[in-house]
Amino acid sequence: MIIPIGWLQSFFPKKLKLSSFTDRFIQAGIEIEACTIPAVIPDEVVIGKVVSQDKHPNADRLSVCSVQCGDGVDRTIVCGAPNVAAGQTVAVALPGAVLPGGMTIKQTEIRGVKSEGMICAEDELGLGQDHAGILVLDSTYKPGVKVNTLQLGETLLDVKTPPNRIDWLSFVGIARELGAMSGTKPIFPKSVLRESNPSTKSYIRTRIQKGAALQYHLRMARNVRANVSPGWMAARLRATGITPSNLLVDATNYVMRELGQPLHAFDADMIRGKIITVRFAKPKEIIETLDGETRMLTPQDIVIADAKGPIAIAGVMGGKRTSVTKQTKNVLIESAIFPRVQLRKTSRRLGLLSDASSYFERGIIQDAPLQAIDRVACLYQELSNAKIAKGTVSFAGEIKKPTAISFSLARVNALLGTSFSLNEAKEILKRYGIGTRTTGRSTLVCTIPAYRPDLLVEADLAEELVRMKGFSAIKKTLPHMEVRVSVVDPSLRCMNMLRDSLVRSGYTEVYLPAYYGERDLQHATLPPNEHREIENPLDSQQKFLRSDLLPGLLEAMYKNRKSYRDMKLFEVGQVFWKNMKPGMHEWRIAFAVSFQAGGSYQEALQDFIDAVCSPLHIHATDVVLGKGRLNRDIRIHVTPVGHIVVKQIKNISIAAVECAISELIICERKPEYSPLPKFPGVKRDLAISVPSDLDRFTLERQIRRASSLVRDVALFDVRPLEENRISFAFHLDFSADDRTLADKDIAMEMLSIERAINEKGGKIRT
Repeated sequence: MIIPIGWLQSFFPKKLKLSSFTDRFIQAGIEIEACTIPAVIPDEVVIGKVVSQDKHPNADRLSVCSVQCGDGVDRTIVCGAPNVAAGQTVAVALPGAVLPGGMTIKQTEIRGVKSEGMICAEDELGLGQDHAGILVLDSTYKPGVKVNTLQLGETLLDVKTPPNRIDWLSFVGIARELGAMSGTKPIFPKSVLRESNPSTKSYIRTRIQKGAALQYHLRMARNVRANVSPGWMAARLRATGITPSNLLVDATNYVMRELGQPLHAFDADMIRGKIITVRFAKPKEIIETLDGETRMLTPQDIVIADAKGPIAIAGVMGGKRTSVTKQTKNVLIESAIFPRVQLRKTSRRLGLLSDASSYFERGIIQDAPLQAIDRVACLYQELSNAKIAKGTVSFAGEIKKPTAISFSLARVNALLGTSFSLNEAKEILKRYGIGTRTTGRSTLVCTIPAYRPDLLVEADLAEELVRMKGFSAIKKTLPHMEVRVSVVDPSLRCMNMLRDSLVRSGYTEVYLPAYYGERDLQHATLPPNEHREIENPLDSQQKFLRSDLLPGLLEAMYKNRKSYRDMKLFEVGQVFWKNMKPGMHEWRIAFAVSFQAGGSYQEALQDFIDAVCSPLHIHATDVVLGKGRLNRDIRIHVTPVGHIVVKQIKNISIAAVECAISELIICERKPEYSPLPKFPGVKRDLAISVPSDLDRFTLERQIRRASSLVRDVALFDVRPLEENRISFAFHLDFSADDRTLADKDIAMEMLSIERAINEKGGKIRT
């Protein structure tokens, strides 16, 4: 969630430093992921008023605008934004301005028309990421005013809140937390409504199907105007990632961020039958949503409907037929709490992950709907001079009474290792809005406010005490430890050993999701019908639990191809398939090496020998490859342990190996030791030309079988030759246990090796 510091500061009478916010956020348990300081806007960027907007004579997508910039001269500016229109108040960069991104504005000629500046978009001024159109500002700003004096940008904190703290989804909730920690009581805006007849009930009535809503409230606002929102509201919405539209929509989004309650505004004149029904959709019922898409619904979806049919998908997105427009005069404001599970299923099935649905899925505080609907009505009244009808049309199911928790201070001090006094505990809990009543010497009965549904047991209250006091209040004590003989799991030992070995070989470990989509099935060994499918995937690329590690590894290498020329990645992870029993999995290890041009399975096979076989004391000659050019099985003697593949993904070649940990453990051998040789050895280099389908390990076996005096065979060069042949070059070490070898001994051994190579179609190169 993005939090503008200025918006949060508005709740406190005394200005707080940025460090005060960040320090208390961390103490409260609010994780700060990023802090963005606003860009410096140059003095040459000023407020402008678009006097006229005409089509460019030589370009269909450009407009020629006449803009007042406060100097008494109308400037001609060519603009390519689709939303530019006469009457708008905009930000104009005059010639000589150097924008935050480094762009220098000059007077220029565009398609034959002189342009004396640039009308700026949001991202060009460093005020956000939007580049879809120009930045439209509050019409009250006067032409010629420097934009950097308007404080349109402010410091933003990107925070991550725990799932159980739904009160932190609102700025009011976060301000309440900061106020408790700082001892400064925040001041929240009050909704003072001037209601007038007739009442909301005379305009609309509701019908709620059982299980379709926990709360549902409607309020009528008449004679509203869908004008541009004031600059302060637009700037705050823009800072939180919401693009301003018009006051009727912006006010609902503003209150959603402020109070954590999603709202929706219907055009009241477009509702048929003067009745709103909250119900489950009929089979194959359709609705055209705000994004212009026609969507088919199921009986598991909850809809808001009038006499003509659905006008909104509850908690997810409104319908186009009753959406507010510039012509809207009367607005029906909706504020509700819908069932979380039903709403989440609808949102995932339709692929509509809106701001509203994310709030509903996390949960809504039961007091928020009525507070929010009055707050929006108050904004309509203040900013649009709207007339607010008396009362609301409301449905409220079971309202939970305040929870009472018995709190033993002696037990809490023993749990935390602290020494809180009774008065100190009562003062801290009071700051959090928790009522207390003393019963006995050190026992409190605590009344939990509605906005803290996360407080359920005594331990939760203990956490509140230590958060306020600081974890430094807990005395340092040595933990009680028992020394036990540990039994190392063979799989864990093998995985750790292989991890270390691959890292030493230059590989980087990655952690990838345990699922993939249909486009990744081409790299999987199992067909789609043997994959275990996820019931409620977040999207189409998270549909299957992985049956192989390679699809994710290949995708990671492809995505990083522009940043790294050659990559060596590996992963240790679990795989699943359809006929596995629930809760079962298989551990595997996979590694891959990439080349921008060329490459073969030999590249990964060498690393398999060095990084996998060596730690497990498996001899290279025990490795047997199956037949094939791009996909070959790997066996240790007769035990299948995995496979090796070569993939060409666009311009990148990847050689990869995947093995089952359990099979590698079976093949692991005990280390063998031999004494150092008594007699000096002899070294020879040997270059061999062989058919391209012959691998180096077959050649090594042939060499060792042909000569009993060969102690070591080490590959040092591989290169392709003409006519589907490949060259391997080896270092050979010869030695005998009973004598020093003579030249004639080596000559006989080399002759025997040459005959063995010839049997496989190879030739000695000179």
